Amino acid sequence: MTRKLALCIMLQAIIIFSLIIPYVKAETGNIEIIDVHWGESGREWAAVPGDRATLVVKFRSLIEDEKICGLKVVLWPIDPNRPFPFISPKGGNITTYTDQQISFGDKAEITFDVKIKDDAVPGAYDAYLYFFYYDCGDPEIPLIMRLRKISIEVWPLPEFRVIDVSWLSNEGVQVHAAPGDVNVILSVTLAVPKYYEISNVAATLYLDEHFTNLTGG
Repeated sequence: MTRKLALCIMLQAIIIFSLIIPYVKAETGNIEIIDVHWGESGREWAAVPGDRATLVVKFRSLIEDEKICGLKVVLWPIDPNRPFPFISPKGGNITTYTDQQISFGDKAEITFDVKIKDDAVPGAYDAYLYFFYYDCGDPEIPLIMRLRKISIEVWPLPEFRVIDVSWLSNEGVQVHAAPGDVNVILSVTLAVPKYYEISNVAATLYLDEHFTNLTGG
């Protein structure tokens, strides 16, 4: 309970101070951010307004005299006056934890469960990462904080390309369709841009009076 209370007080103090001197705080710390993307380890995906997605942050410790233990990282707006379209799906702060012990030169990865607001505007958003941890080698040292600045991309909605339109038989074989033909299926193939994943696709085809739907719709 004492540690939690100290963490809350420290975070509030840091936030107030960062509003006064944001540039100085953004340069604090010896943790190198290697990569920030949506998806999972080794696989990047697009995240668009309205998505609930996993934000992956890869970093390296450049702290020579400390071994990081009990790491807690908080994702926080860089400025309350700037748009910040990210919230925690569970409420409260956007926070993650890891029990990994991280020494000098070690690489590590953390993930955040993030909800992107429905009205978010696609683009890049700056944010702070507050790293809170203890030194495994010296348990007498109190909670340590380091701060890094990152940029998070909100992707636009995908634009599909039609790459093929064909008539198919009931057996799925491509055929030619002529006036009077029945029981033929119109197949439309779409290309999805890189990094996007879609599912449960539904579409409505609007045709003139020369075409009818055999299902009666």
